[in-house]
Amino acid sequence: MSQFLRRTSLAILFSTGLALSTQAMGENQDEGGLSAESAQILENVLAGDHRTDEERARDAARRPAEVLDFFGVEANMTVIEIWPGGGWYTKVLAPYAKQGGGVYPVSYTH
Repeated sequence: MSQFLRRTSLAILFSTGLALSTQAMGENQDEGGLSAESAQILENVLAGDHRTDEERARDAARRPAEVLDFFGVEANMTVIEIWPGGGWYTKVLAPYAKQGGGVYPVSYTH
């Protein structure tokens, strides 16, 4: 299978999974953003000692609360992180979702 076809298939699979999971989450979530419990957990994670000052400085630009709210990610969910990269979001997601199903980083190699 060509590299283009593999990447396209992966993108379609990811998009379909995201759409289905977002739809399912949307049925159980009101329009008010993160739950109070998830918001408190996230606040504690963002202030945690496991993050460097440089990582905290990036919070203003990356807006983790708004991103998690947009995708409907609550602290009690299982998260699949596609192409985790340098680990900034991993350091936010892993402690955030540890009480739920945890975080599974996924990378694509050919």
